[in-house]
Amino acid sequence: MMLTVNVNRVKPGKEAALHSWFEEMTGRRDEVVDTLREQSVRHVQAFIVRTSDGPLLFLASEVEDMVLARKAFLASTGAIDADFKRVMSEVLEGTLMTCRSTNALLMVPRPPNKPLQTNATWRHG
Repeated sequence: MMLTVNVNRVKPGKEAALHSWFEEMTGRRDEVVDTLREQSVRHVQAFIVRTSDGPLLFLASEVEDMVLARKAFLASTGAIDADFKRVMSEVLEGTLMTCRSTNALLMVPRPPNKPLQTNATWRHG
């Protein structure tokens, strides 16, 4: 089992589009869960944190097989993966940090006094 946390800067003016994307995914829950299962992803949690340097997207995932998950995602022709790739390329500037751990616990500090703006979780299994 692998836990991965990616932190990306949200492009200026794109936070609302990211919120909309998460709302849309909530309405497509069955499709999300099926896609995650196909890609050996057990759990995903995403949230936006506003900082003095602008909003950041934290995306945490628990993956059974990282190699399989990556290959399946890159090769996917599914609508939800195509939408994800498109939206993320439109709203994110680049990865600031990636943490991976095979340990059961991986902690990523949250900036103090910064409320979560969006919190979306999808799980199966």
